[in-house]
Amino acid sequence: MGEGETRVRGPHSRLLAQSMVGRQAAWAQADRVLARDATSPPVIQVTGEAGIGKTRMVRAVAEQARADGRLVVQGRARSGDAALPFGVVQDALRAFRRSRAHPPPTDDPVAAAFPALLLPELGGGAEGPAVSRAALLEAAARHFAELARPQGLVLILEDLHWADPSSNSLVLYFAQTLGQEPLSLVVTYRPEDATPGSSLHDLRRDLRRERLGEEIQLMPLRDVDVEAMLADILGVVPDERARAAIIGMSGGVPFVVEEVVRDAVERGRLDLDGTWRGELALHPPASVRGLLLARAAELDEADRELVRWAAVIGDHLDVQLLAAVAEVEEDAALAALARLRDAGLLAEDPVDASGLGLSFRHALTREAVLDELLTAERRRRHARVLDVAEARYGDAPDAPLAELAGHALAAGDRDRGVVYSVRAARRALELCGYDEAEAHFEHALALWTPGRDPSAHAGLLLDYGRLLARARRDPRGERLLREARAAYLKLGDRIHAAEALAVAAAARLHNGERAGVLEDLAAARAELRPDDPSEAHLHLLPLLADTLVRMGDLRAAIRVADDGLAMTSPPQSRAQTLDRVHLLTTYGTARWLGGEADTGRQALLDALALARQGRDDLGATRACFELACAHLSGPAKEAVRWADEGLETARTRGTPLSRAWMCSVRALIHVRMGEWDDAANVLGEADRLMAEVGPDPVVRLGLEWIRGERLIGMGSIPDALATLARASNEADALEDLQATSRARLGLARARLAARDPVGAAEAIGPAIARWEAAPGRPLPAPPTLLLTAIEIAVAQRDAAVAEMRGRQIATRLRGHRALYAAGLVEMAAGRTPPAGTLAAAVAATDAAGWRWEAGRMGVLAAEALIRVGGARQEARGLATDARERLRALGAQMWARRAEALADRLGSGPAGGPTRAPGALTPREREVLGLLTEGRSNRAIAGALVISEATVVRHVANIYAKLQVHSRAQATRVAFEQGLLGVSPPT
Repeated sequence: MGEGETRVRGPHSRLLAQSMVGRQAAWAQADRVLARDATSPPVIQVTGEAGIGKTRMVRAVAEQARADGRLVVQGRARSGDAALPFGVVQDALRAFRRSRAHPPPTDDPVAAAFPALLLPELGGGAEGPAVSRAALLEAAARHFAELARPQGLVLILEDLHWADPSSNSLVLYFAQTLGQEPLSLVVTYRPEDATPGSSLHDLRRDLRRERLGEEIQLMPLRDVDVEAMLADILGVVPDERARAAIIGMSGGVPFVVEEVVRDAVERGRLDLDGTWRGELALHPPASVRGLLLARAAELDEADRELVRWAAVIGDHLDVQLLAAVAEVEEDAALAALARLRDAGLLAEDPVDASGLGLSFRHALTREAVLDELLTAERRRRHARVLDVAEARYGDAPDAPLAELAGHALAAGDRDRGVVYSVRAARRALELCGYDEAEAHFEHALALWTPGRDPSAHAGLLLDYGRLLARARRDPRGERLLREARAAYLKLGDRIHAAEALAVAAAARLHNGERAGVLEDLAAARAELRPDDPSEAHLHLLPLLADTLVRMGDLRAAIRVADDGLAMTSPPQSRAQTLDRVHLLTTYGTARWLGGEADTGRQALLDALALARQGRDDLGATRACFELACAHLSGPAKEAVRWADEGLETARTRGTPLSRAWMCSVRALIHVRMGEWDDAANVLGEADRLMAEVGPDPVVRLGLEWIRGERLIGMGSIPDALATLARASNEADALEDLQATSRARLGLARARLAARDPVGAAEAIGPAIARWEAAPGRPLPAPPTLLLTAIEIAVAQRDAAVAEMRGRQIATRLRGHRALYAAGLVEMAAGRTPPAGTLAAAVAATDAAGWRWEAGRMGVLAAEALIRVGGARQEARGLATDARERLRALGAQMWARRAEALADRLGSGPAGGPTRAPGALTPREREVLGLLTEGRSNRAIAGALVISEATVVRHVANIYAKLQVHSRAQATRVAFEQGLLGVSPPT
C-alpha cells in the first residue's frame, strides 16, 4: 500500500474521507500499524497541538476498526484527571459497559474481576484487602486481552497530557505485555506537555526506546489542504478572497478553520456559495478565544450563566450537579445545554454511549470562559460546587474525591482541602496510584494549619511516611514515620506508635540497612507495658522475629514468634494476619534449624488456611513459599505444586517483592530438576521485578545464588565461580545468616565442580562457623551445608571431618539424602559402603524428580568409589547412568565427566549381574514386587504400612543382592530370574 492509499470502504467512508484531508501520509502510517503484523508496534501515538485534528483522526480510526469487525473501546482523560489513578481507563471501562448489556464471558477470574477493582459502582475502593500495583496492572492486561479475543480490539485513550501517572504506566505495561494479542492501542496527547520529569515524557521515551510505539505527528495543514477542507465544509469551492482570508486567519489548524468559517458565516462575511464579502483580513479579527467568547456573548444571560457554572464544574458535565449549583430545574438545564450544543460551545461525548454525556467542544472553550472570571468569582463558584457536591455524595464510596479536593483547593478552603486530599490519597493507594497519592498527601501537608486535630495529623504523617518508605524507597519516609511515632506517643497511642516504628524499620531492612534496627525494635518493645493492648505488641513482634532470623539468633526468633502466637490465640479478625506471620516465622526458622517434621508442615497448612480465610494474599504467598521450600528434600512434584500456586497468587494479587521471592524458589526447583531454560525465564522475571521494587539485598543475593547453581549445572564453571564469589562477599558484608549460607554453599559446590576441594572447604567453612557462633548458643548448621561439607571431605580424604559432619547430620536427614551421606562418610574413611547403597540413593533422588541432583550425585559418588578402590562395577554403573541422565538434561560438561569415568573403568555391561543374586527376604520380595509396578518409595511405604526410610533401606539391600543400580535394572533381573513367580508384562 503506497503513500496516500488507505482502506476506505463501507458506510463510514465519508468520515474517513473528511479525516484524510491533508493527512494521507498519517493515515497510511496508522493503517500499517493497525494491521498489526509481526513487525509493527502495538501503540499508535497521535500527537499535535490543540485543535490540530487528533480527535477527528481517532474517531475515524474507530469507525474504520468497527467496519473491519473489530471491537473498539474508547476513553478520554480530562483536565483534573491527573489526581485520579487510572482515570482514563475508568472512563473507557464505563463507556464500554454502557455500550453493552453484559461484558463478554471469560474463564479467567483475574480478567473478570478487573472492572470491580477500578470502578466504585462495582465495589472498587470499598473496604477490603488492598490489591498490589503489579496485580492491578496484570489484571488490566488480562482483561483487555480477553476483550481482544477473537475479533480484535482497538483501545483508544485520548488526551494523555491530562492523564494521571498510573494511566500512563498502564499504557506502557499494555505495550510491553500485549504485543502478541490482537490489540492495537491508540493514544493521543499534546507533545508540548511531555516535559522532562512528567509521566507522559517517560511513557514517550520508553515507547521509543523499546520500539513499542509509532508516533504520528499531525502538523498544520498546507494551504491546498485547507482549501480542500473548506470545500468539504461549505459544499462548494470558496472564492479566492475567501480562501486567502481563512488560510491567513487559521494558520492551518483544523479546529480554527472550522471556528473561523462558522464565525464568518454567522456574521455575513462568508456566503454559503463561497463568496467573501467585505474587507479581506489577513489575521483573525480576534483570537480563537475571542471568537468563542463572542459566540457565548450572543446567548441570553441565563445560558451564559450556565456556561460559567459548567466551566467551573469541569470538562465533563454532570447534568444533575450543574442544575443544582445553577439553581435551575433539571429539564431547564437540559434544554439550555441543547442550545449550547447548537451554538457550538458543547458537544456530545462520543465515548459516552448513554446519550447524556456532554463536554466542552474543545478545551480552549472552557479555558476561555474560566479566564473571563475574576479570581474571587472563581473561588466563590468552586465553593458553591463543593457545597452541593458534598450534600449529594456524602460518604458514598463512589464520591469523586479528587474532584472535591480540587474544588476545595480552588475555593481556598484549607480545612476541607486537607480532608479531601487525605481521602483522595487513601483512595489512590487502594488503586496503587502511588504518584497520585503522593501528590494528595503533599497537598494535605502543605494545607495543614496548627490547631487541627492532632490525631488526624499523626495519621497523615503515618500514611504518607508509609507510602514514601515502602512504595517509593524515599528517605523522607523514615523522617515522617518518626514524626508520626512522636505524635502518637504524645497522644498516648502506643498501638500506632509501635506501627510507625515497625514500618520504618521494615523499610530500612528492605534497603539493606542493619545497624540499629534490632536495637530500635527492642527499645520499642520495652516501652510497651504488659497491660497495653496486644495489638500494640503484635505490630512489633513479627518484624522483630524476622530481624532476629536475619541476624542469626534463630532461637530468640522462635521465642518472639511464640509470644506472638500466645497473644493471638484464639485469633481475632484483625489478629489473623499476625497469627499467620508468627506461624510462618516459627516453621521457617525451624526449617533452617533442620526440622522437617510433619507437624511443621501442618503448621504451614494452618497458616495458609488462615491467610485464605482472611483474604490475605501476601500471607498465602509466603505460606506457599515455605511449603515449596519444605518439599525441596521430598518429591519434586509437591515442591512444584506449592511453588506454582504461590507464584500464581503473587502474579495476580501479590506485591512485586512477594512475586520476586516466589520466582526465586520456582527457579531453584527448575535448576534442581535440570530445567535450565525454564530457570532462566523465571530468573529474568525476578530481575525485572527487582528493578521495580528496589534494592532488597536478601532477595537479590538469593537470586544470584540460584543463578550460580544454574551455571554449575550447565557446566559454565568460571562464570559460576565469579557470580558466587561476588555474592559471598556481599552476603558476608551484609551479615545476614541465610544470605551467607546460600551464597557460600553455592561457591563451595562451584569449587568442588572445578575439582578444587581445598577452595571448596575454604568457601563453606565460614558459613558453618556462623551457625556454630550464633547468638545464644551454637546452632546446628542446615543439612544441605553439612552434606556439601561431607562431599568436600570425601574429595580431600578427610575422615575426621566427614565423620564429625556425619554425626551432626545423622539425626536430621532421612530417605535418599541420609543414605547418600552415610555412603560418603564410609568412603572418606577409606571403606567401601554396602553394595548398592549409593546407587539406591541416586535412583531415589531421580525418582523423586530431582534429575540434576541425581546426575551430580552419581558423578561424585563414582569418583569417590574410584578413590577408595574396588567396587569398580558399581562405580561404572553409577558413571554410566549419570552420563545418560546428564545428556538428557543437556548438562554436557558433566556428561563428558561421567563418560570419562566410565571409560576409565572399562567397558562391559555396567549394571548387569555377574553372579547369582543373593536370597531376598520375604519383605524384600514384597518391596521388589511393588517396585516393579512403578510405585514410589512413599507409595510402597503406604501399601506395606512401614516408614519411607525402611523402604529406602530395603531398596538398597535389593540393589546390593541383585547387583543392579536402578529400578529398571531391578525389574529386568526380577523377571529374568523369576523372583516374583510371574511373567513380565507384555
